[in-house]
Amino acid sequence: MRALDGGLRVLAVLILLALAASLHSRSVLAGDLKDDRLDDLKALVEEGKYLDAETGARSLLADVEATSGAESVEVAKVLDVLVESLWRGHKSKDPDARKMAERALAINEKALGPNHTSVATSVSNLGILLCDAGDYAGARPLFERALAITEKALGPDDPAVGESLNNLANLLFVTGDYAG
Repeated sequence: MRALDGGLRVLAVLILLALAASLHSRSVLAGDLKDDRLDDLKALVEEGKYLDAETGARSLLADVEATSGAESVEVAKVLDVLVESLWRGHKSKDPDARKMAERALAINEKALGPNHTSVATSVSNLGILLCDAGDYAGARPLFERALAITEKALGPDDPAVGESLNNLANLLFVTGDYAG
């Protein structure tokens, strides 16, 4: 009888280990699927399919919040794509757009620190929303901050620095600050 009890214990341990391995692989797979979905959404934005990207990002946001937590970096990534799909799709005045941009920024700053390139993305998104709303005074320091972060992190010749310079230059042009 004791041999049977020992055998059952070994069998139970093996089953538990197999279950744990299965759950881990599902978790890794779920993370990969989220990354794939986010990449697909970014591709939709690049293709100019802003409404499809917005719809997909809203759906993915709910999934990521449920699995990763409402304050995770993964949530900030989805929010940044969602905000970009909104402003590119001429929906900067969506009542939730600014809140989403500010939320992404707060999450990224808390998790990654103030000088991370993901923070620069969130800062730029917020700056674009403010600029679109006519708040040029609010947008300028955001564009300057995004430029400083990207230039320091990536070097002066990186394409992301060019995007930051372009955002700032467009603002300066719109405000008539040609010397700037």
